[in-house]
Order: sequence, then C-alpha cells, then structure tokens
Amino acid sequence: MFALFVGSLVGAALVPVLHLGTVLVMAPRELAAQWQAGDVVFLALEFGVAWCVFAIGLFAVGAPAWWALHRARVRSRVAAVTLGFVATFLVSLILSSAPLNFGDSTSSFGDSGGETISNGRLTTYGWMSAIYGSSQTAVIGAIVALVVWWIAYRRR
Repeated sequence: MFALFVGSLVGAALVPVLHLGTVLVMAPRELAAQWQAGDVVFLALEFGVAWCVFAIGLFAVGAPAWWALHRARVRSRVAAVTLGFVATFLVSLILSSAPLNFGDSTSSFGDSGGETISNGRLTTYGWMSAIYGSSQTAVIGAIVALVVWWIAYRRR
C-alpha cells in the first residue's frame, strides 16, 4: 500500500516536471520573461490533479494487473516497468480518444498543429496527438512502476 502511495506521488511530481522541462527546453527566454506567481499555483494544481489520476490508476488498474502477474510468478523489474508503460499508455489513449459525441455532436477542436476533433470524432492528427501524449505519459508510468516495484520488492 505504501509503495502505491509513493508511486502516485512520484507520478504526480513528474507531470509538472515534464511540463516545465518541456517549456524550458522549447522557450527558456519566454518562460523567464513571462513567469508569474500564478504559474506556481498552476503547477501545484497540475500536481494535485496528476496525483488523483495516478492514485486512481494505480489502485484501479495497476494493482489488479500486478496482482495477476504476481500470482503467475512474474515479478521482475522488467515486468513491472513493461506493465507500467503498457497500462499507462492504454489508459491514457482510451481516455484521450474517448468519443466526444453525445448524441449528434458536431463539436470540433484543434490546436496550433491542426484540427484534432471534427464532428465529435478524432481526426488523423488528433490520433497522432493522442498517441504522442499517451507515449509521454507511459514513460512516467514506467518510472512509477519501477519505483513501486523497488519499494515493494527491495531487500530489507
């Protein structure tokens, strides 16, 4: 239980670190010039939401999946990291590509790269964005799985 709690904190901490790290790499001068006190609040909120998501994911998906692997005597570090990556990728992809049409929705959305949703459905660009984002999240999930495995299986 403690390992899952620590894992959820690690995952939650890595989300704003990845976000801030991406901004620092892409536009360090702009970040320095436009940094405001409210940005700290945003990062704290991002941490809080990520913690809720990782805690729910670990308890609802990760723990039952690991229980099945543990019962099958598959308990290696590689198995944990693989499970963390695959489970996080799939859950993230499912959540980011969930159908947006409630009835006859004609909603359309986009970002600076193009239209991601057209008439309530993901476009090709939308699928590529969802896969890319899910891959980033899956790397965090693999790190979380490694931390959980290390805490749960380390020799005391």
